[in-house]
Amino acid sequence: MILLLRPLLWLVLGLSIGGRQRLPVAGPAIVAANHNSHLDIWLLLAAFRARTLPQVVPVAAADYFLSTRFLRFAALTLLGVLPLDRNARRGDPLAASRAALEAGKILIVFPEGTRGKPEELGTLKAGITKLARDTGAPIVPVYLQGAGRIL
Repeated sequence: MILLLRPLLWLVLGLSIGGRQRLPVAGPAIVAANHNSHLDIWLLLAAFRARTLPQVVPVAAADYFLSTRFLRFAALTLLGVLPLDRNARRGDPLAASRAALEAGKILIVFPEGTRGKPEELGTLKAGITKLARDTGAPIVPVYLQGAGRIL
């Protein structure tokens, strides 16, 4: 799906990717990006090379992305999202993410935990450092600019 949308993102939205060569081509790795738009996941997926995409797993909030049939379909089927229960009262909300890293996946995470104000970095949550510490996966920081103004 992203291969079909990539030309649209590049041509219509003027997507420009600097430092693309720094993105991981194999896992385990954690790509940590700021979060300002619903397009952020699509933009990040478009930045990866096609041969790497099967290893890339976006992590997203279950309470939002599984809340309706349409969002559930888009998240699970089109994006391959790994749902994260931000409101877990029992168990380990990071268990599935940890297992994906141990299986050699590349996770896309938004350590702010929610969309912030356009072009502003919010407070980071501790989950990303726990994942890196527990799995030894490197963190690759990414800064998205301009996505918050698109929608």
